[in-house]
Amino acid sequence: YHGEGRTFTSENLVETLDALEKLLQYFDANRGSLIVDSMWGIRMIQGGLEDAVKKAGDDNSRDMIVRVAALAQYAGEVSGRGIFYAKRNAAVQFEKFSELLAEASSIKTFLETP
Repeated sequence: YHGEGRTFTSENLVETLDALEKLLQYFDANRGSLIVDSMWGIRMIQGGLEDAVKKAGDDNSRDMIVRVAALAQYAGEVSGRGIFYAKRNAAVQFEKFSELLAEASSIKTFLETP
């Protein structure tokens, strides 16, 4: 997948989604040890998947788009469940994360910030 209107067809995409799902399951199962860096990664996964759904062309498999959207939603849920633990595990780091997150209105804004 690269850019607007591209088609999700590759077996590599399915393997990548499988790997992301397993990573999110790992983070969810081990949320007690999450730190702010983990939260950044989870939110970046979520944003990337949401962006892919927005840019997907009409010729994409409906099932694949639904899977990507569901995985993006799951990432948001994992992030929501893990935030307490990240805060507990790194109070100072969490304060900085909260400030940056409040300033970043989207993943694109975050990535463009030096």
